[in-house]
Amino acid sequence: MAEMAESEVTRLFGTGASIDPFSVDKCIGRRITGVDLASPLSPEQAEFVVSLLDHHPVISFPNQDKNGFCVHNLERL
Repeated sequence: MAEMAESEVTRLFGTGASIDPFSVDKCIGRRITGVDLASPLSPEQAEFVVSLLDHHPVISFPNQDKNGFCVHNLERL
């Protein structure tokens, strides 16, 4: 899953995006960087995020513009 997730996040969100585990044991969750959540996700991007939640209890998208972020962009997940 880890190698597949890395290639998928790059394919779906661009070469500036990456995915890393929160902890050494890699069980807690994933941090996805280089993704701007101010814009709506495509159906394929949304499906990827949901699939991550199927495998990890926590996912994080750090460094978001809190002024431009809209919860309704994620509510259809």
